[in-house]
Amino acid sequence: MPKIASSNVTLFKKWINGDSNFAMEGGKIFCKLCTKSYEFKKKWQFDVQKKSEQHLERDKAPSTDRKQQQLLRDVVSWEIRPEVQEFSRDVTTAFLKEGIPLHKLEKGPLHDIFDKYCSVKLP
Repeated sequence: MPKIASSNVTLFKKWINGDSNFAMEGGKIFCKLCTKSYEFKKKWQFDVQKKSEQHLERDKAPSTDRKQQQLLRDVVSWEIRPEVQEFSRDVTTAFLKEGIPLHKLEKGPLHDIFDKYCSVKLP
């Protein structure tokens, strides 16, 4: 019987196979340790990334020393009112485009402003 071509998403899921250091992100593979997205065409490219010196060093480092970028889909709740969802997504996207880390919204003056004037829960 002839082989049937698999979609990239199906292949990527097979390659990741439960490895918590990687995630699917918009048809690409996102390495949580290296905080980069990759468009691999072949499995050997994925294997080279997993065995790279930078990746292995970060994997061995204690997790307390490592900062991990949060994925937008993990942060934003999609089960809220559309207008609130849009505001939250716009603020989050604006912060990311301007290079402002999202952890600045967790506490401090920015958190206080959003808490006081907006009833929207931000990441």
